Amino acid sequence: MKKDNFRTQDQFSAQHEHDCIEDLIVELKVHMVLGDYLAAERTLKDVSRSLHELRKLEDYKKKQDKLYEVAKTMSARGIKLDLVSVR
Repeated sequence: MKKDNFRTQDQFSAQHEHDCIEDLIVELKVHMVLGDYLAAERTLKDVSRSLHELRKLEDYKKKQDKLYEVAKTMSARGIKLDLVSVR
């Protein structure tokens, strides 16, 4: 897992989801070998849910990075950040 894709506070959750996906891929292969396609389909849904969670955590990081860039730009332009309010 690439830790830089996630906020520090989200890295544990991201690692958990990543590990789950790896385990589920093994489980999926077992279901496929055994011909249990219904179980394979359920496992794929679990993979999809974990991927969705990872994407959500990744989006949080992207938004945070964008906010930091805006703050850095404002600071470079001489705007005092303690005077900026959020509506």
